[in-house]
Amino acid sequence: ITGDYTAGVLERLGEVLRHKPLKIFLLIGVNDLVAGKKVAEIEGYYRSIVQRTRSESPDSELFLLSVLPVNNDVRKVGLENDRINELNERIRQIAKDFALPFIDLYSPLSDADGKLGAKFTDDGLHLNGLGYVVVKHELGGMIGEVKN
Repeated sequence: ITGDYTAGVLERLGEVLRHKPLKIFLLIGVNDLVAGKKVAEIEGYYRSIVQRTRSESPDSELFLLSVLPVNNDVRKVGLENDRINELNERIRQIAKDFALPFIDLYSPLSDADGKLGAKFTDDGLHLNGLGYVVVKHELGGMIGEVKN
């Protein structure tokens, strides 16, 4: 959902969980940061999402994905990567606390300066086709067969 927030995911989670999905890949938070939300608040929503998923759909495999870097040289996006890194450390800790896989997408999409590689984005925030190829590669066998 375009422009979604962690609170929005939590509000709609019941609709997803009632279908008992085999796998859930959670990648959310950058819009919260752009909107100026505090990392601790975002962490609280993450923890609620994880707890509710565990409770309502315990057989679903839940994967926590890192938030992607941004590149303000391509276009000013109103967010610095240090805040993204802070959130990613919290997400990594949540994964550890709940014994869940944490998938680092930040690193393979970063350039030497820790920014979203310019070749992976057209606007400094969203991935282009080449960026999604990297994501597909990183998720590998976790997602099952993906058709191009």
